[in-house]
Amino acid sequence: MLRSKRHIFKKIIRSVLAVIVFLYVAYLGLLFYGIISHTVRSSKLHEKTTFTDQEKKNLWSELGLDYIDLDISKAYYNKYSHRLFVVSEGFDSVDAQIKYLKQFNEDVHIGDMVKNENKTDDDKRNNIQEILGIRYNTDIDNENKSIVCITYEENGKYYLRFYKSGSAMIEADEDFTYIKSRIKTYEKTTFTDQEKKDLWSELGLEYIDLDISKAYYTYYDRENNRNEKLYVVSEGFDSVDAEIEYLKQFKGNGNICQGQEDYKIYNISYNTDRDHSNQLIECTTYKEKGKYYLKFYKNESEHSGIDNILNEVFGLNGSGDE
Repeated sequence: MLRSKRHIFKKIIRSVLAVIVFLYVAYLGLLFYGIISHTVRSSKLHEKTTFTDQEKKNLWSELGLDYIDLDISKAYYNKYSHRLFVVSEGFDSVDAQIKYLKQFNEDVHIGDMVKNENKTDDDKRNNIQEILGIRYNTDIDNENKSIVCITYEENGKYYLRFYKSGSAMIEADEDFTYIKSRIKTYEKTTFTDQEKKDLWSELGLEYIDLDISKAYYTYYDRENNRNEKLYVVSEGFDSVDAEIEYLKQFKGNGNICQGQEDYKIYNISYNTDRDHSNQLIECTTYKEKGKYYLKFYKNESEHSGIDNILNEVFGLNGSGDE
């Protein structure tokens, strides 16, 4: 009887161990499948070749190139890895590409050939060259490191292809059939004298008397991590020197200068009651249609300065709603 009980006990132990081994192997199999599935899903790029005007605007804005007006021949995107590729319309030559970009970016130039080891996985072409010196909006890419532009030839045409890792400001479905922006933008191009006064005061620049060509407010909420910015663009100047000369006439601005390697304007005197560290407000200059514009932007605008700036100028409340 004792021997029979031991035999039954051993069979139960073996069965339990077999179940444990089976479950463990099944767990490893599911884990392996999950890793492979995630890798495949994160590496697959979905292509799109037709775009609405709003979709084109969203894509260029995501790349920090919302100041250009250029058709898109195709784009690739992966919503899991947030990799984005945007390919321009075709040009007749690389020189034509450079000429087009130079109307916005005077420092644009062709770089060296892209070495094979530096190519992304989808680059199957030869003679790929990088385009350097492009001015990306600094609020999109502060150090111009996450966006790369190359030029390549295909079927007798030359294409600009922009690549950005970590795209976060656009939203698309898995198949990339639609594109929308996560950023709400409210723009205004006409202003009363009081509205201009309110905007310059919000930037700590109430001492200047300068027309405003446009202003816009952006609101971005990703998982409740809010990001609000106010942009104010001056009237057009004939040159950067003219912009500097204008600003230097005001007390405290004697050391104003343009950065050597970027488009920022440094050493502007902002009123410290608006920005105690002068780090929330930034000024850049850019060229458009032969004129140069000063663009000021400020983070967290409704949380400092004039509390009702959004309502007074844009007709919005503090949450970005009309």
